[in-house]
Amino acid sequence: MNGGHHVVWAAQPRTEPRAQRPEEAGRGPQHPGASVSVCAAGASRGSTGGGRYDPTDSAASAASSWNGHIALTHSCLGSSPRLPGAVRGCATLDFGSDFLDAVLGAEGFFMPLDPLYAGIRDYRVTTGFTPLYTMSVDRARVADRETEAEIWDWVKEPEEVFDFDIDGPAGPLTLRAYRPQRENDDPLPVVVYFFGGGWVVGSLDTCEAICRAVASLTPCVVVSVGYRLAPEHPFPAAIDDCYAAVRWVGEHASELGADPARIAVAGDSSGGNLAAVMALMARDKGGPTVSAQVLVYPPTRNDATTRSMSDNVDPMFFNAKSSAWFWEHYLADPADGESPYASPAKAADHSGLPPALLLTAEYCPLYDEGEEYAKMLSRADVPVEFHPHKDLPHGFLQLSAVLETSRNAMRLIADFLRRRLG
Repeated sequence: MNGGHHVVWAAQPRTEPRAQRPEEAGRGPQHPGASVSVCAAGASRGSTGGGRYDPTDSAASAASSWNGHIALTHSCLGSSPRLPGAVRGCATLDFGSDFLDAVLGAEGFFMPLDPLYAGIRDYRVTTGFTPLYTMSVDRARVADRETEAEIWDWVKEPEEVFDFDIDGPAGPLTLRAYRPQRENDDPLPVVVYFFGGGWVVGSLDTCEAICRAVASLTPCVVVSVGYRLAPEHPFPAAIDDCYAAVRWVGEHASELGADPARIAVAGDSSGGNLAAVMALMARDKGGPTVSAQVLVYPPTRNDATTRSMSDNVDPMFFNAKSSAWFWEHYLADPADGESPYASPAKAADHSGLPPALLLTAEYCPLYDEGEEYAKMLSRADVPVEFHPHKDLPHGFLQLSAVLETSRNAMRLIADFLRRRLG
């Protein structure tokens, strides 16, 4: 691999199937012959209702596709944190194929989540969680706002947070600046941050906790961009707004107490896509100079057919259907997805881009895209630090208030920014 010496892999890329036996993942004792009793009336695949699921039987994998109800025996479940408390022991569940595919891997083994996320999943199953992709756009935006992260008390508060408008491509564009507490007036590096939400939901408020933490931990000035949302404003509205903001920061950083020679772009989820695109646009359009890019579980192509996309169908979390729903709203014409400014993985050339930190989550449909993009950058001699996060779904940064793994990811981001921005 060209430029292989530039890439830092925090862990070996996963080569085993994501569906792991409980003992392989350190989740309790082995259960030889663990069974799933299929008792769906009118079952039409593999065996008759009430038949035993044998993990060694190739036909038995049909159990994960039945739209009936399955009885999970106690010998199979043990104390797996993956399943709702109500089904530990023996219970009958009425769920569709998405649920069954999510609970059972391709070989019928459990896919363990971090215990905190397992509890979240329990709660969602019990209370009847509704995925955003089943809602109208307006309702999805309300639901997204209701789940935004609270401001975290484990980091120092910024000295100042304020909104201001600049001239955007379609009128006033609102930016939000975060200036950290500091001991002197020396200019600080600046990070332009793009919120996540599939280009459809999200706002300056939904990334507030992350921006405050980045400003405090690095320390740096953070400028968050209130870009226009699809489907009212489809591609390329968001990238036009974001690039206008990056250019403004390049020209006016000193007005915020920041150094225009030390600019980074960053974002999570679709915001990670936008950050990757801003690095490309700044290179292609003559500036400003971007010194680092932070891409947290980013979508990098509109037509991904990866294993992680097909594996991650759990409706309790961001999944393959979520990804498709957001792309459909973002692109007014599917052909727009061929643009590298929509799908940065489709850029013909990734050379000359700034050093990248790329974080992914094991149970995220975008995992493979993230790993692929890290390899693309490395082949183009771009320094890359790739950090996969085990046992976590998409969006885990939002739980930094209570999950130490997420806090460590925030510290990792701050450390990368300090090293790259000085």
